[in-house]
Amino acid sequence: MKKKHEIVMIEAGKQTNFPHLIMGKGSKSLMLYDNHYCKLSDTYLNQHLYILSDEEIKEGDWFIWNDSVELRLDKMYKMLKKHDWAIKYIEAKKIIATTNPELHKPGYESVKHPSYIPKLPTDFIEKYVEEWNKRNVIKQIELDYEANVLLEDGDALSEAWKLKLCSNNIVIIHLVL
Repeated sequence: MKKKHEIVMIEAGKQTNFPHLIMGKGSKSLMLYDNHYCKLSDTYLNQHLYILSDEEIKEGDWFIWNDSVELRLDKMYKMLKKHDWAIKYIEAKKIIATTNPELHKPGYESVKHPSYIPKLPTDFIEKYVEEWNKRNVIKQIELDYEANVLLEDGDALSEAWKLKLCSNNIVIIHLVL
């Protein structure tokens, strides 16, 4: 099964691991930068791609909120619910795949289910860059899902769908034509 998802690009703020996306400040052209030996100048902005979902954001999930990448923790969620401006939290989108290497690694043992966000395939990133530079921004893609039968004592409880991944934790992406 395939599901449609939104894809967004957000400025990374700091130089990240290679390869990564950079955008010229003046030209707004995008390129995949993989030179480990050359320091970037101030004329480029580091970027990351995020594939988003309308799924419920649970404790331990990463999400985009107000162009910021956040980790859902119950303490923070309860605090947001107490304030009027927290209504914006409803507009948050769960991150289900990204080029951001900070979201690909473990290290959040304090949450109930640490999330290792899947990666994007290099061929898709190259296609995204190519289309961006033609001013044809890819805003929506499709991802493959597979059946995930939930069992209790050997009996099937229910069937849900889970993101289908390659063995190296990479999503399977299809362009929406």
